[in-house]
Amino acid sequence: MTLIRYRNEFSHWLASTLHIEIFPREVYQFSSIPAEVIPRDVAIICISAFLHLFVCRADSRLFRRAPRPGQSPALRVSCSLSALCSRV
Repeated sequence: MTLIRYRNEFSHWLASTLHIEIFPREVYQFSSIPAEVIPRDVAIICISAFLHLFVCRADSRLFRRAPRPGQSPALRVSCSLSALCSRV
């Protein structure tokens, strides 16, 4: 949202600092970058991104059976072996 708000200033900064013109004035024939922010569209994008993140995370937890962070398969094996060795 901040980049949309300051899009023209950012474009001028890129042109003056890095010599990169996003929309060359000779080709596109407008002096500023037009934009219209529709709150409904912003809400749809944010909600769909959150749902996508949630579904992908749930998918990886349900189907991959990956070890939890901080847990290594080698540690689990060595712990079970040490438990077996201590019984003998």
